[in-house]
Amino acid sequence: MTPRDRRDGLRPLSVALRELHRALVEISRTGYELANGPVSGSSELLQLVLHDEAFGWLKPLSSLIVEIDERSAEDPAPSPREIEEVLTRVETLIFSRDPGAFGVRYMALLGSEPGIAMTHFALRSALHDLQLARA
Repeated sequence: MTPRDRRDGLRPLSVALRELHRALVEISRTGYELANGPVSGSSELLQLVLHDEAFGWLKPLSSLIVEIDERSAEDPAPSPREIEEVLTRVETLIFSRDPGAFGVRYMALLGSEPGIAMTHFALRSALHDLQLARA
């Protein structure tokens, strides 16, 4: 796998994670609005995502997306070891079984929300493609 291939391989993973994040924000928004009333627009939603505890569980995913985007933009391109670390971090985050962790809440939504299941499939495909590319 060339440096360019490693950089290019991270992009579909980043896109899949951003789509998952978007879907999870919408689900959290719905719950927030049921408890607190409507969110007036995208700037208010952004402030909630950044600062409100109802959206706080999404911060590990947000941070991981930023890190992946930064690594894919760096010179030199991510090393094979860095790609492996990214894959491990994504899998650890998504499939964590620790109480209170992102993965616990995510897995509950995965079983109850069809839209999350669809974005999960795209994420698994991006992970699989990146794993195959490194082999």
